[in-house]
Amino acid sequence: MAACAEYYPGRRAVCRSLGQGQSRGPCTLRFRASTRYGGAVIWLPKSSVELNAIGHQIMVRDPETLLHAVDELISVGSEVSNLKIRAGEHLAALMLTAVCGPPTSIDTVGQVDLLFDREALTSHDWCFGAAGRAAVEVKSYAGVFREVESRIRPGDLHAVTIRSALDILLDASPQIDRAIDALERKTGPQISRNVFLVIHMFDAVAVEAYDEMPFIGHRLPLVAPSVGLDTLWILWHPGMLTMWSKNDQRWIDVIFANEDPFAEEADEMDIIQQAEETFLSATGHRGDSPWLYKLVQLPESMKDL
Repeated sequence: MAACAEYYPGRRAVCRSLGQGQSRGPCTLRFRASTRYGGAVIWLPKSSVELNAIGHQIMVRDPETLLHAVDELISVGSEVSNLKIRAGEHLAALMLTAVCGPPTSIDTVGQVDLLFDREALTSHDWCFGAAGRAAVEVKSYAGVFREVESRIRPGDLHAVTIRSALDILLDASPQIDRAIDALERKTGPQISRNVFLVIHMFDAVAVEAYDEMPFIGHRLPLVAPSVGLDTLWILWHPGMLTMWSKNDQRWIDVIFANEDPFAEEADEMDIIQQAEETFLSATGHRGDSPWLYKLVQLPESMKDL
């Protein structure tokens, strides 16, 4: 399938061709367990019933919640400028603020990336389990995007292989491992432990994100209780968010907007990109963001190029 990756630096769209590979298809028959710490399993396979979308849970949010989250996050203080843009930490903070409320502190000295306090979030849902405080470690998927993004120019080609969400998640196990290690070093047993993984489109694109019914959570494996996480959040391109909840023992898709990612009118920034641009402007960020890309269909005249 031919597609185009569009980038929005300061609302000036620059079109970049993107060749997509073939989907590797569903991976339910190719599941492999990822292990850590002497064979402790991170992922547990699901039954055929659990893999069915029927009965899958989603959390629907007003898209405007993301724009409001910008103001809430900015109110935390000057430390928001320490969020690492290229690593996607600001996106994790924005998404979590929209769902759970703003963090009470943001790392500046090598502590946990984000810290949340239940008592300070009276107007938001608490997703982090029974503890009153929650630590979140943010990681980005390890891929080639940083190298590619630093040298790509308008008109350049960059091939991305479309894969299943399950394959991508299993490949991300080392990053999740490192986040768990960091949480165990930096927090005590009375604090909820949580991981947020950000995936750039140049690193991995999940075929499920472009299905007619773009739900991902029901296709992901269970998280083993021994891992010790209360939640695991995954941000997929184009702005799809899934959350594993230890309390609910299930994945939940968090939906902010219901738009066709290949719609003809998709030449404007979506609500997540609008929130990001507003945040970057409010914090005085200089330079472009590597996250302002989206896929659109190539015109018929360009499909044979």
